[in-house]
Amino acid sequence: MNKNTLLEFKTDFTFNDFLGLCLIKVNKLIYFIIAAIAAAFCFTLYSRLRERVWLIAVIALAVIVCGVYLMRLYVKKRAKSVFQRNKVSSVLHLTLDDGGINQKSEYSETYLAWEDVYRVRENKDCFFVFLNKNTAFYFPKRSFESSETRKRFTEIIIDKVSPSKVFFR
Repeated sequence: MNKNTLLEFKTDFTFNDFLGLCLIKVNKLIYFIIAAIAAAFCFTLYSRLRERVWLIAVIALAVIVCGVYLMRLYVKKRAKSVFQRNKVSSVLHLTLDDGGINQKSEYSETYLAWEDVYRVRENKDCFFVFLNKNTAFYFPKRSFESSETRKRFTEIIIDKVSPSKVFFR
């Protein structure tokens, strides 16, 4: 790339990183469906057990909690399978330049222009730069050599990405 390099670093991409990336992809719609199923189940129970409303509430909560737990287990199992089958590279080389972000591994290389960034989010462990609603570059905070490097990363994002798309803590 002939563009001016703003920041370069590399990171180890672990299974836990991959799992975190997969869990953000679990659509909120799935949680809504689990809640709707629990609500329908409760309505059915209520029509038969009108005097035991507390029992219905406890059962609904149990159904929701079990549904979310089972969904997370399923995602973890699928993520492990994909991680092993696709030989997801353990070392990622990341470059931020005037034109966008380049992510290079042993098996692939992806470039995302700044104007194509869908959204940028931060949580306690990492930064996500979304290519679309369900796909993101993953930047673990542990991969930054210092707090100055992390600060430089956030400054570049703020400078290059539309403010309406950036959500930092």
